[in-house]
Amino acid sequence: RRGFFGGGGDNTVHEERRLVQHSREKLFDVVSDVESYSTFLPWCTRSVWLDEAKGEAELHVGFRGINERYISRVSAQRPSHIEATSVDSELFEELCSSWHLQTGPTAGQCWVTFRVEFRFKSAMYNQVASLFLDDVVKTMIRAFEDELEKAK
Repeated sequence: RRGFFGGGGDNTVHEERRLVQHSREKLFDVVSDVESYSTFLPWCTRSVWLDEAKGEAELHVGFRGINERYISRVSAQRPSHIEATSVDSELFEELCSSWHLQTGPTAGQCWVTFRVEFRFKSAMYNQVASLFLDDVVKTMIRAFEDELEKAK
C-alpha cells in the first residue's frame, strides 16, 4: 500500500517469502543479533542493546548526509519469529518489521517470510522511499544472506 507521494497517511509495505538454504535456528541467530547489525547492514551505523531483557535496542541509520537514531522494541520466539517496532523516533511515524521462519522441505532449509511496514514523519522521505523501496529491501536481504554465509 502506498499513498500518493506519501500522503494520505498510508504506510508503505513490503512482504516476501522465500526458501533459504539455512536452518531456521541459524537464520534466527543472525536476525536476532542486533548488536552486529552495524557491521554488515548498509546504512546502519550503530546498533546496541539498551536493555536486552526488555528488548530495547538503539539503531542509528545514515544515508547521504541524513543521520538518524531510533529506539526499537524487539520481541522474539526462538526459532520461529522476530518482530521489531520503532517506539521512539524522529525519523519514523511507524516502523515494524517481522521475520517468520518455518521449517523447510529438507534439513538445512527454511521458509522465511519477511515483512516491513513503515511511514516516515517527512512526506519528502516517504516520496523518495517509495521510489527506491524494492532496491533497498533487496540490498538489506542480501546483507543478511551474506552474513549467513559468513556464519557457516
